[in-house]
Amino acid sequence: MAKAAASVKAWFGGSCVCVVRFLGTSPNSSTIREALTSVCSQVYSICGRDPPDFDRMDATQVTQFFRNQLPGCVSLLPQSKKNLCIFLDSVDQLSPSDGAHTLNWLPKSLPPNLHLVVSMLPEEHNCLTTLRSVLPFSECYVHVDAMPVSTGIEILNSWLTDAGRAITPGQQEVVSRAFALCPQPLFMKLVFKQAHQWRSYTPAEDIVLPVSTAAALTQFFEHLEEQHGKVLVQHSFGCLAASRNGLTEVEMEDVLSLDDQVLDDVYQYWDPPVKGIVRIPPLLWKRISYDIGDYIVKQQADGMTVLQWYHRQFIETAENRYLGNEVRQSCHSLLATYFEGTWSRGKKKPISLSHRQLTLEDADRQVAAQPLKFSEGVYNLRKLSELAFHLSHSGQHEKAKVLALCNFEWLINKLQATSYVSLVQDHSLALSLSSDQELSLITETLSLSASNLQVDPTSLAGQLIGRLILLKRDTEFQHISNLLEQAESWGRSSENCQLIPKNSCLINPGGPLKTTLSGHTQLIQRICISQKQSLAASASKGRDSASINIWDISSLDCIQNLHTLKIPGSSIPQLVTSDGLVFGSCNNTMKVWNPRTGDEVGTFIAPAEITSLDVTSDSHLAVLATECGRLFLWDRHSQKSSVHTTSHRTPVCELALTGDNDFVVSGSQDGEIGIFRIASGDLANVHSVQVHSEAITSLCTFTHNSQNIGLTGSEDSTVKSVSIEKGQILHSFTGHTKAIKCLQVVKQEEKEPLAVSGSMDKTIRVWALEAGTCLHTLAGHTNAIWCLASLKCGSQVVSGSKDDYLRVWELSTGKCLHKLEGHSSWISCVATFGEDIVVSGSNDKTLKLWKLKESKLPQCERHFTQPECITTTGDSLAISGAPSDIKVWRTRDGQCLHTWSTSATILTTDGRSLLVSGAKNGRIDLWSLSTFEKLKSLDGHTDTVTSLQVIDNASVLLSGSSDGSIKKWNLNTSLLVSTFVGHSAGIKCLTVSNDASITASGSFDCSIRVWEVTSGKCLIVLTGHTKVVWCIAITHSKETLVSGSDDHTLRIWKLNTGQCLHTIRYGDSVKCLAVTADDCKVIAGAHTGNDQLKSWSIATGECLSVYYGHTHAVMCMLLASDGKYLITGSRDGTIKVWRESTAVLLASFDLQSQVKYLVIADATEEGATVAATTKSGPVSILELRFPRLK
Repeated sequence: MAKAAASVKAWFGGSCVCVVRFLGTSPNSSTIREALTSVCSQVYSICGRDPPDFDRMDATQVTQFFRNQLPGCVSLLPQSKKNLCIFLDSVDQLSPSDGAHTLNWLPKSLPPNLHLVVSMLPEEHNCLTTLRSVLPFSECYVHVDAMPVSTGIEILNSWLTDAGRAITPGQQEVVSRAFALCPQPLFMKLVFKQAHQWRSYTPAEDIVLPVSTAAALTQFFEHLEEQHGKVLVQHSFGCLAASRNGLTEVEMEDVLSLDDQVLDDVYQYWDPPVKGIVRIPPLLWKRISYDIGDYIVKQQADGMTVLQWYHRQFIETAENRYLGNEVRQSCHSLLATYFEGTWSRGKKKPISLSHRQLTLEDADRQVAAQPLKFSEGVYNLRKLSELAFHLSHSGQHEKAKVLALCNFEWLINKLQATSYVSLVQDHSLALSLSSDQELSLITETLSLSASNLQVDPTSLAGQLIGRLILLKRDTEFQHISNLLEQAESWGRSSENCQLIPKNSCLINPGGPLKTTLSGHTQLIQRICISQKQSLAASASKGRDSASINIWDISSLDCIQNLHTLKIPGSSIPQLVTSDGLVFGSCNNTMKVWNPRTGDEVGTFIAPAEITSLDVTSDSHLAVLATECGRLFLWDRHSQKSSVHTTSHRTPVCELALTGDNDFVVSGSQDGEIGIFRIASGDLANVHSVQVHSEAITSLCTFTHNSQNIGLTGSEDSTVKSVSIEKGQILHSFTGHTKAIKCLQVVKQEEKEPLAVSGSMDKTIRVWALEAGTCLHTLAGHTNAIWCLASLKCGSQVVSGSKDDYLRVWELSTGKCLHKLEGHSSWISCVATFGEDIVVSGSNDKTLKLWKLKESKLPQCERHFTQPECITTTGDSLAISGAPSDIKVWRTRDGQCLHTWSTSATILTTDGRSLLVSGAKNGRIDLWSLSTFEKLKSLDGHTDTVTSLQVIDNASVLLSGSSDGSIKKWNLNTSLLVSTFVGHSAGIKCLTVSNDASITASGSFDCSIRVWEVTSGKCLIVLTGHTKVVWCIAITHSKETLVSGSDDHTLRIWKLNTGQCLHTIRYGDSVKCLAVTADDCKVIAGAHTGNDQLKSWSIATGECLSVYYGHTHAVMCMLLASDGKYLITGSRDGTIKVWRESTAVLLASFDLQSQVKYLVIADATEEGATVAATTKSGPVSILELRFPRLK
């Protein structure tokens, strides 16, 4: 390979750039991630471009970049260099980690001026066989024979000549016999080292050469030990072999200067030359370094130039010789001591020199200091890379936890300096060496937080506290307690804006949720699992393109991004895995890929949008249905298709093959199914059966008692079974009250098959297929059932719902075994792997992987129904309400002080000790926040109370209701004072002016009414909105009113005339708004779009700024610190803090569940407490620290 690389310029006439890597010759060329990072960085440097931030990429992202992006870089080459040649020698020598030997990182197509040459041993790791399976062209391969003995001798004589030496014919014959046994260039290089020392009179019969490279290396090391001293060589080579990424020259001398055994051996005959300083004489290591110079490489690691053996065989032999069990531990311990910095900064390490019979108590080793950071933004990458590694390998597990793995300063610095992947590697290594519950919980917490930490390392403190705070005072978890205290201290001392949890508000480790897989940018609509390959495929679709991601379930890596279906259209992507291939369709195009390599192996373009897809079990044939009602049978091998016109009068929406691949069943929007036989590469119509009165929404097939049966679900709310061979309806299953959304047939050994149906009526039903009866109705979801999958060999089923939850059900009893909480939006698809792994996709654009088990850790205090409101006293308490209960929270520490088992739809306080709650039945209750007693009830409304306002020094209450009225109450007497009547539909929102003289109400009747509070007189009616008015605000001057509506508009009104000054159009419903203290701006949040949050000039109606950051509806907002800061909550699960004047995002906290309501308390100049409710039930109490002025 070296010769080929050297000849390249001659082949291309000098217009070529050559990049060469001898893989396995050093740590940085032994892993696929490091090797490809190095290659890509060099290519970018040649092109004069800054490379991407590879440190932030994991192995999967680096391999994807090499495969997909690097080929395009050749267009950036200098004009004088028209060709790029990349040589990768010995891919079999790569570490097998990260799928290196699958070779899926190799580009499958190259531009004409990019050339890639790889070499490998045929029998190693099956690399050659793997490569031939994806690159079957024989002309791409050249077999390289073992080096002939004559060539080896020729090379040896060349080296000897260059060194001014020669050997006799007899000596050459000895070399020839040895080289014939081991024809490797490295072996010859080691033989040359010996031959270089021979004399012409050295008898050939006295020469004994090794018969293998390993034996030659052993002889080489023995020779070095004789030359330089056994202790010095053993300890220096042992430390070099034990290092993670090699050692610098300075580090090697420092480490040896800390090694008392080495110093005792060195100072046998004289005392250290400088009083008070004990170090190894620099010349000793220099001599060794000179003698091994041909076999040592200098390479970059952690921003430094380090030394490392240039070939893996050197590393392996050195490890075997110098790193026995006890020696290995002492080497790692010595390196840990060095990188810890224990004996730096003048701290004396005593030493006893036994040969001199001398003890030196004040021995300064003068080794380098080891801070985590040298200065702001300049990290000690060597310490961050090596310390935890050596502490774990030396068995110092407690110390590793204290100094690194459970140390917040270490974690945040490593995360900011390197990457999430590097951070987790340390924890995974420690767990592989020693089982530890605390470390396991922290590692799982990092995994649960991965999607946040990879984007924003500073979110680490909040993620740790929000998930682990319940363990803070548990003596069993002292390291976790210390870690959380450090995280809190970091948050409070940071100069940047911070949101730090005061209570448990995120999903705890130890439960079923294992990790979140991010990569899609749209709703995930399909998931398929390849059980044999341990792969998951997921599909999502945007406005004009669909993407398919392939995930390795064992490593949780995204191994392929297939962004190839870029055709406009509206159809939902279809996705099927079969016989190791992935079939995906979108709009009118279907493609087939090898999921491991990303190779596209087939394409079919239909004349109309593809509405459904299925594939035979051998992946030979694909059947596709189109919106025009026709079916296509496509042969993957011939890439040809046949078309069949069906009797369907409406588009085919469902399609399924039978298990024997003999029949295809299609279902259409008119409720008819078509049954077709596959014969001779064509489809023959067998039956057409009118099964349902409305559209078929789901269809599957199964075999029972040698009979093929089809199972259909429909919008008519029924499920029916049909004999495929006979075309007859067998059973009609009734009971659901709304459309069937999903079906699953469950087959258990020696038991009757069951059908499971999920409906828009929020229930799941289990049916006995033979008897045609309903065995169980599974109730628990609070919204439509969207997807089903079976697991545990058919004994259980998992359901996904529009209520954002998954549930696992035991089919024999109908019992709900698990409620899986973690998605922040509705569940769109679900699949299972093995016995107990669930993979779910959601409208929140993520996949989540679950392993079913019960959490043994304490669970947070929470609502078990969706909270509908939250309020605060302003100083010390927050109160949240839900259909099931009202909870009182202490804002100082997030503790729940009291729970009332009563419903609440709206809450407010008098700012002191009175709580007012409204309920769905129209009742208003008054509660004492000091005694937690119910004081009185106010009856008057006949429907849901939607708005409450306490005014006039807590003496007056205004309430709005779905009954269309506003009522004024005297809180001192609890009597109704007056009723404001005028709206023709329910009140949606109510606000009062700063001086409480007027109030404004927004209604479902699309109008806004402004009322005088004292008289109840309607002052003006504002009309113009065409849908419900969602939010309103009155400016401080009372001159202007601003309103937001479901009609996608924001309107600005002149209050004294009722004139609409400005109508501002949004892309969706306006959900919340706030007016700045100077009455100049209104900030409004909308439901969807990329610019949901904007500020507008009240005077001109022009857009002043866009607050970029949220990815879904902004549901609530408020201004803090005299309007300096804007705080928003969103359906994307985040609370964000912005500098209002500049629209700059200052802080974000991801609660991973929709944030609909938030309030602030305990406001000071330094910060405040934010209390928020999320859709899943927890109430989050967060400490907000405003940024410090620098």
